[in-house]
Amino acid sequence: MPPNPAQNPQSLKRPGCVTAFASLLVLAALFLILAGIAIYLGAQPSFTRRPDEAMGVLLFVVIIFIVACAPLFIAWGLWKQKSWSRISAILLILIVALATPFVFYWFREVFIEISGENYLPPLIFGSSLGIMLDLFVLRWFARHKEFFQN
Repeated sequence: MPPNPAQNPQSLKRPGCVTAFASLLVLAALFLILAGIAIYLGAQPSFTRRPDEAMGVLLFVVIIFIVACAPLFIAWGLWKQKSWSRISAILLILIVALATPFVFYWFREVFIEISGENYLPPLIFGSSLGIMLDLFVLRWFARHKEFFQN
């Protein structure tokens, strides 16, 4: 009698949406790493003039690199269809969904400062769309644990 795929998640092919989400997590981590490098390189000329700021910049860059490790680790787990990575992805999606309105509000303040105009309607639409997408992905991960092994 052939084994039941529900009892052996490793025998199930990884769904395309899991592969896509893992790829997006890798891209996000690479973006964070590049941002950390850019911050370091941008601040480096001022290190000799303001050595007291150098330590703060270096600490910030190290924190960015540490934060970049989380999506890389989750992406690796999703690629291998590990159960812990599904739970980690759910937690990460919840954090992003809760942070989205604050990030968009911050962008609104930046846009107002740069251009002098208020971009509230598109930012509300973008924030709402982002949260709905987060909840859709969250729902998928919550309902499809059969693709992940313990």
